[in-house]
Amino acid sequence: MRRFWSQLPSRLDRAREVMRTADRSLLVEMIVFAAAVPMLMRLKLAHLQRILEWGRRPTSVSAEAEERIVRHFHIARRVASPLVRSSCLTRGVTLYYFLRRAGVDVSLCFGMGMIDGTFLGHCWLTRTGVPILENRDPRLLYTRIFSIPQDETPS
Repeated sequence: MRRFWSQLPSRLDRAREVMRTADRSLLVEMIVFAAAVPMLMRLKLAHLQRILEWGRRPTSVSAEAEERIVRHFHIARRVASPLVRSSCLTRGVTLYYFLRRAGVDVSLCFGMGMIDGTFLGHCWLTRTGVPILENRDPRLLYTRIFSIPQDETPS
C-alpha cells in the first residue's frame, strides 16, 4: 500500500495526460464497473448474465468504436490500479459488458485447464467462436466450461 501512495503523484500526472484524449465519462464508467467485477462474480451465473446483458444493443459498431472501448479499458486499468485488477476476469467481464452494450457480438467464455501441473481457470472473449484480444489461443490450454450467452456451442 505504501508503494501505491508513493506512486500517486506520478499516477495523477499520467491520468491528467490520458484524460486530455480520453472520453472521460466512458473511462469513469469503466473504472467503476471494473472495480465491481470481484463482487459481481459472487452472483449466480444466471444473475450475472442478466446484469451483463442489460443495455445490450443488437446493432453492429465500427472497428474504430470497438478499438476505442478496448483502449479505454487499458487506460482505466493502468490509471485506476490497484482498484481495477489486472486479471483476465476483470478484463473479460468488463470488456464483454461494454462491447455488448455498444452492439459488438462477442461471447464471454470461462474455462479450466491443467497448466504446468496446476489446475487453473481463465476467462476470454470470442467472436463467432474465435478468441479475440488474446496473445495465444486459450482453447488449446483450457476446456471451456461455461459461456455467456449460453447458446454458443463449446469449441
